[in-house]
Amino acid sequence: MANYYRSFIKNFAAVAHPLQTFQAKKGEFVCKAKQQLAFDTLKKHLVSEPCTLNFPKPNVPFILATDASSKNGIGVTLKEKIDKKEHVIVYLSHNLNKVERKWSVTEQECWGQKK
Repeated sequence: MANYYRSFIKNFAAVAHPLQTFQAKKGEFVCKAKQQLAFDTLKKHLVSEPCTLNFPKPNVPFILATDASSKNGIGVTLKEKIDKKEHVIVYLSHNLNKVERKWSVTEQECWGQKK
């Protein structure tokens, strides 16, 4: 369910990264502290934050902001500026693989804009 709402949750990939281990492994399901924290954080976002994404307006300037400060993922936010106020259109995020994690923050953020 959380994946369906990923465009409403800022830095979804970085927050949900500890839960990815459950998809990859077969066998016993063991929930450790970091998985529980990720689950609780996503749950909090889903029940407490209003879904206030806007439809884009083509005649308004867009802002594309990237954040690669997480070790595991890149967050991208597409916003528009109306009357000096920024309105979020969509949040995007991407998990980094082992090679991408070795890149500089600048390279990761450029990659996030491409993705």
